[in-house]
Amino acid sequence: MYTDNKKNNIFDSITQFWVKRTGRLLNLDEYPWLKGPAGERDQIGADFFEKYAKKNNLIVTKNLPGAGLMTDFTKLNNNDFDASKVDKDIKHFYERTSEYGMDIWSNWSGAFKPFGKLLNIIFARRLQQMNMPIAADETSKGITSEIYHLKDAVTNEIKLTGWLRKNIATGDLIYAGCYSHCILPDSKMNCMKVVFPLPNGSATVILKPINCENGALKILSEGKSIGSPGFYFIVNNKNKIAHIKHLKNMKEVLHIYKDESGVLRTDHTFRLFGFKFLNLHYKIFKKT
Repeated sequence: MYTDNKKNNIFDSITQFWVKRTGRLLNLDEYPWLKGPAGERDQIGADFFEKYAKKNNLIVTKNLPGAGLMTDFTKLNNNDFDASKVDKDIKHFYERTSEYGMDIWSNWSGAFKPFGKLLNIIFARRLQQMNMPIAADETSKGITSEIYHLKDAVTNEIKLTGWLRKNIATGDLIYAGCYSHCILPDSKMNCMKVVFPLPNGSATVILKPINCENGALKILSEGKSIGSPGFYFIVNNKNKIAHIKHLKNMKEVLHIYKDESGVLRTDHTFRLFGFKFLNLHYKIFKKT
């Protein structure tokens, strides 16, 4: 991790203060499944992975043929999840993501739409991170999808896999996410882990895989306590100590499936205190 010690934006300071006051102070060496890159003060931005690689003496490769979010989809196998039952095209997407493009539509619940606009103004557009589209046609010209692998200069081992997505119409970054696999210590459950770098910390989502009918896949971030799948805010303190806030009332479900025409799609649902506030719909296709 790295941090920027300059003064934070007032809204970032308020958010970090809330996490520090309501979260738990933990040693990340004892919670390695929560470790991930932190952002700088002002902006995450489209050059995050290049800057992170430079600071950590890593080699960057971008959108190489066959580069995927996961090197081996079977790492998600659990007692109640069998990766071999997932449709081969879904597994192929995760293992060779750079070969795919996508279109996206958003659908905010009416009461939450003003709240979404406010979050975009205060945080997302300024930070260029987690910048979810508000209007359904905001991404009508499409989005970019770029896969970054950051590798050890000596061993060539992949140390970090990044996914960068931009809104073509506006040029705004939708998000920069760091994807990996993790094992939860208590349940020994294999999960997907996504880290969104933020100033002096991150928003980290731990997702549990579930088999569905016809080879479809669901991945869920829902759990009751630290150590379970879910949504976590992390604010670095010093050395390897961090404040951890588990938002147990914030839940995400991604349903990846093929429609009646064999087209790969994803429905991404966000809930807060049980209320659905945002649906994202993706159409996924092979690049030509």
